Amino acid sequence: MKKFSKIPPSKKSLGQNFLSDKNVLERMVSFVPENLTDLAIEIGTGTGALTKILSSRFERVVTIEKDDRLVAWLHENDVLPDNCRLIHHDVLKVSFSSITQAEGKQEAVVVGNLPYNVSSQIVFKLFDEHRTVPAACLLFQKEVAERITASKSKKSLGVLSLVAQLFYNVRIVMDLSPGLFRPRPKVTSSLVLFERKEKGAGVQDAKVFLRVIKAAFAQRRKKILNTMAGNLRMDKKLLGEILKEAGIDPSCRAEDLELRHFVALTNRMCRYFL
Repeated sequence: MKKFSKIPPSKKSLGQNFLSDKNVLERMVSFVPENLTDLAIEIGTGTGALTKILSSRFERVVTIEKDDRLVAWLHENDVLPDNCRLIHHDVLKVSFSSITQAEGKQEAVVVGNLPYNVSSQIVFKLFDEHRTVPAACLLFQKEVAERITASKSKKSLGVLSLVAQLFYNVRIVMDLSPGLFRPRPKVTSSLVLFERKEKGAGVQDAKVFLRVIKAAFAQRRKKILNTMAGNLRMDKKLLGEILKEAGIDPSCRAEDLELRHFVALTNRMCRYFL
């Protein structure tokens, strides 16, 4: 493997935009709720700038980096503090729960300056592993952050919003200008704080929830009755009755509804899909 005495240049194919401003990174970490766990998982080690700040806040940090060049540079230059463990892998193929178990913990907070090309997939990963992750603080493109935090009557409300908000309270806590990153992206970035809901989501089955919302938003401009009946291959009369039971007008569109409506609908649909 090629040796790198200098930090390897960013790779566009990996969506890399490095952030190294110490004051900004410290402010990012300051939003992570305290006293949840002493283990942090970082997505994207990059140059190790955020890793070092996390290491001063948490007893143990596990940082995940996919880029062979950066991993080699980090090892060759002994960049990371002693309480950090570097995993050379694709974060989408690593289980957060397996990391916590290996560290002798039950939970971990997740922090990271996300590569733009995997940001939506990370939200689905939090959805799947919410029992392991009580909080996350992640950087997204501003447009994606607005979709994640969208509420009723917002055009950006959709599957990503509902997946993010089923198990977490989400909010944008900070915007970062393109000039803070190298290379400079064309868009503003936003830091989103995910805080797990203490009372849970009230949904009977998360897989059914995902199936329901994907069907509802498959053709978002159509009436919810028509798009769901077609995508789920259900009788319209039966589906109309179920929608009404859930307090939903069959003639409305999916984007007119709130999370609570989809939870109520999921719980009534479970009898047909479980």
